[in-house]
Amino acid sequence: ARAAIADRLLVPHLLQALWFRGAMWQGHHMSVLRGLTGANFVSAYHGPTAQAVVRRLDFATAVNEDVRVRIGARLLGKPVRYPESNPGPAPSHFRAGLAAPGNFCAALRQAGIEVG
Repeated sequence: ARAAIADRLLVPHLLQALWFRGAMWQGHHMSVLRGLTGANFVSAYHGPTAQAVVRRLDFATAVNEDVRVRIGARLLGKPVRYPESNPGPAPSHFRAGLAAPGNFCAALRQAGIEVG
Protein backbone atom coordinates (compact mmCIF):
# COMPACT_ATOMS: atom_id res chain seq x y z
CA ALA A 1 0.00 0.00 0.00
CA ARG A 2 2.83 2.35 0.87
CA ALA A 3 4.54 1.74 -2.49
CA ALA A 4 1.28 2.42 -4.33
CA ILE A 5 0.91 5.76 -2.55
CA ALA A 6 4.51 6.69 -3.36
CA ASP A 7 3.98 5.71 -7.00
CA ARG A 8 0.78 7.75 -7.20
CA LEU A 9 2.41 10.81 -5.62
CA LEU A 10 5.98 10.67 -6.93
CA VAL A 11 5.81 9.17 -10.41
CA PRO A 12 3.87 12.10 -11.92
CA HIS A 13 6.47 14.50 -10.50
CA LEU A 14 9.30 12.37 -11.82
CA LEU A 15 7.76 12.18 -15.29
CA GLN A 16 7.16 15.91 -15.30
CA ALA A 17 10.75 16.57 -14.21
CA LEU A 18 12.13 14.24 -16.88
CA TRP A 19 10.05 15.82 -19.61
CA PHE A 20 10.13 19.48 -18.67
CA ARG A 21 13.63 19.61 -17.22
CA GLY A 22 15.49 16.89 -19.11
CA ALA A 23 14.07 17.61 -22.53
CA MET A 24 14.29 21.36 -22.02
CA TRP A 25 17.92 21.20 -20.89
CA GLN A 26 18.78 18.97 -23.84
CA GLY A 27 17.22 21.54 -26.15
CA HIS A 28 19.13 24.34 -24.45
CA HIS A 29 22.35 22.35 -24.71
CA MET A 30 21.86 21.85 -28.44
CA SER A 31 21.05 25.54 -28.80
CA VAL A 32 24.27 26.52 -27.02
CA LEU A 33 26.29 24.23 -29.28
CA ARG A 34 24.61 25.73 -32.34
CA GLY A 35 25.26 29.24 -31.04
CA LEU A 36 28.94 28.47 -30.48
CA THR A 37 29.57 26.69 -33.76
CA GLY A 38 26.88 27.86 -36.16
CA ALA A 39 26.09 24.19 -36.93
CA ASN A 40 23.01 22.14 -36.10
CA PHE A 41 23.48 19.19 -33.76
CA VAL A 42 21.51 15.99 -33.29
CA SER A 43 21.76 14.37 -29.88
CA ALA A 44 22.98 10.81 -29.41
CA TYR A 45 19.91 10.40 -27.20
CA HIS A 46 17.63 10.42 -30.21
CA GLY A 47 18.14 6.65 -30.32
CA PRO A 48 19.09 4.06 -32.94
CA THR A 49 16.11 4.67 -35.22
CA ALA A 50 16.73 8.41 -35.46
CA GLN A 51 20.48 7.81 -35.78
CA ALA A 52 19.91 5.49 -38.75
CA VAL A 53 17.95 8.23 -40.51
CA VAL A 54 20.55 10.87 -39.66
CA ARG A 55 23.37 8.71 -41.04
CA ARG A 56 21.54 8.52 -44.39
CA LEU A 57 20.75 12.23 -44.46
CA ASP A 58 22.83 14.89 -46.18
CA PHE A 59 22.00 17.89 -43.99
CA ALA A 60 23.39 20.35 -46.52
CA THR A 61 20.79 19.36 -49.11
CA ALA A 62 17.98 17.95 -46.94
CA VAL A 63 15.84 21.09 -46.92
CA ASN A 64 16.88 23.75 -49.38
CA GLU A 65 13.70 25.82 -49.35
CA ASP A 66 11.44 27.54 -46.85
CA VAL A 67 8.80 24.89 -46.10
CA ARG A 68 6.81 26.97 -43.58
CA VAL A 69 4.18 27.94 -46.18
CA ARG A 70 3.47 24.31 -47.08
CA ILE A 71 3.42 23.22 -43.43
CA GLY A 72 1.12 26.10 -42.50
CA ALA A 73 -1.27 25.32 -45.36
CA ARG A 74 -1.32 21.67 -44.38
CA LEU A 75 -2.03 22.47 -40.74
CA LEU A 76 -4.67 25.15 -41.35
CA GLY A 77 -6.14 23.87 -44.60
CA LYS A 78 -5.64 27.24 -46.33
CA PRO A 79 -2.74 29.37 -47.55
CA VAL A 80 -0.57 30.93 -44.86
CA ARG A 81 1.56 34.04 -45.22
CA TYR A 82 4.59 34.84 -43.12
CA PRO A 83 6.04 38.30 -42.56
CA GLU A 84 9.21 39.22 -44.45
CA SER A 85 10.90 40.20 -41.20
CA ASN A 86 10.59 39.16 -37.58
CA PRO A 87 9.22 42.12 -35.61
CA GLY A 88 10.92 41.03 -32.41
CA PRO A 89 12.51 43.19 -29.74
CA ALA A 90 15.88 44.85 -30.26
CA PRO A 91 18.91 42.69 -29.48
CA SER A 92 19.90 42.55 -25.84
CA HIS A 93 22.91 44.75 -25.14
CA PHE A 94 23.71 43.49 -21.66
CA ARG A 95 24.18 39.96 -23.05
CA ALA A 96 26.27 41.05 -26.03
CA GLY A 97 29.24 38.76 -26.50
CA LEU A 98 28.28 36.32 -23.74
CA ALA A 99 27.77 33.47 -26.20
CA ALA A 100 31.21 33.95 -27.78
CA PRO A 101 33.30 30.76 -27.88
CA GLY A 102 36.17 32.52 -26.06
CA ASN A 103 33.98 33.09 -22.99
CA PHE A 104 32.92 29.45 -22.99
CA CYS A 105 36.53 28.26 -23.26
CA ALA A 106 37.59 30.63 -20.47
CA ALA A 107 34.85 29.24 -18.21
CA LEU A 108 36.04 25.69 -18.96
CA ARG A 109 39.64 26.61 -18.13
CA GLN A 110 38.52 28.30 -14.92
CA ALA A 111 36.79 25.05 -13.97
CA GLY A 112 40.04 23.17 -14.53
CA ILE A 113 39.08 21.65 -17.87
CA GLU A 114 41.86 21.64 -20.44
CA VAL A 115 40.85 23.26 -23.71
CA GLY A 116 42.94 22.76 -26.85
